[in-house]
Amino acid sequence: MCKDTVGWLNYLALLSGLVGAAAWLAPWAYKKISRPSLKGRLVSHFENVGQLNGKYCQMHFLAINIISLSQCFNIKDMQILVRYKGNPSHYNGELFWARKNEWVGPDKERLKLMIRPEDTLPFVGTIPQDITRTIYLTFKVDKRELEEFEEITLVFNEQSGSRSTVSFKYELINSDQMLWDDRIWEEISS
Repeated sequence: MCKDTVGWLNYLALLSGLVGAAAWLAPWAYKKISRPSLKGRLVSHFENVGQLNGKYCQMHFLAINIISLSQCFNIKDMQILVRYKGNPSHYNGELFWARKNEWVGPDKERLKLMIRPEDTLPFVGTIPQDITRTIYLTFKVDKRELEEFEEITLVFNEQSGSRSTVSFKYELINSDQMLWDDRIWEEISS
């Protein structure tokens, strides 16, 4: 009987050791096998039509808050898909960065966009884990007429091969929460 009790105690000790090791290793293993995923919220947007490099297009400016869950997201490349109201197909967006980045404001005033390159998506290489970061995007679509978007979808491809999609539907944007950030817009005197 005493021999059986010692055997059971050894079994329980081994079992509790395995449970403890599993509890300790589970977060590490989860982080290693999980894929990073992005979540985003549109903070501000602005549309305009004009010329970029001699071609007419519709230009979009977005300010988004973005976070990577599970682990850092190392951006390899991305796609931008824009669908406009009343049109079932989408347009492909093309990121751009212009040293001279001028826009026409809502009251027909001339505005200059003053953001640091490292705060814009073409210059961001990594979205850190569990830290919300504000990132700016300027992109164009091959469209000559100014029109509000119905949905903008950003498809991010990660270095490891995983993919994460962030979408913004116009109908879900609360215009009372949209911000006009005066720190990044400067009016150009006529």
